[in-house]
Amino acid sequence: MQLLGMQIAGHLMNMQALFAQVDVPVTGAPAAAAGAAPAAAAASGQPPMWGNILLFGGMFVLIYFMMIRPQSQRAKKQKSFLDDLKVGARVVTTSGLFGEIVTMKGSEVELKIADRVTIRMLKSQIAGAETTAAQAVADANAR
Repeated sequence: MQLLGMQIAGHLMNMQALFAQVDVPVTGAPAAAAGAAPAAAAASGQPPMWGNILLFGGMFVLIYFMMIRPQSQRAKKQKSFLDDLKVGARVVTTSGLFGEIVTMKGSEVELKIADRVTIRMLKSQIAGAETTAAQAVADANAR
């Protein structure tokens, strides 16, 4: 406990030293202060504002091409797959059940997963075609 108090006191002294180094000019005229601000920024060695803007813009572009765009492409591909589903297609659900589509009514499908076993589920819970999933499992097991 005593060690923690000494560390906090050390940090406070460091902060006081930093604040003592900051020299803020006090002027009575607001126009003079406004005109002196760019000169003070240039004299203090601060980087220009456009550098920060470029940095954040570059980060947004990177995030867009690395995360947002691929996700939207996968969503479009999954939506077109679900729109093209037909009765009799062999599919895999998001929970890992393999089955054959028996009936389709709007956003619901009935899946035959075994003899005399049919389940009703949302169409959106179909992950993909059975051949695609089986190939993915085979590839994963081959590694």
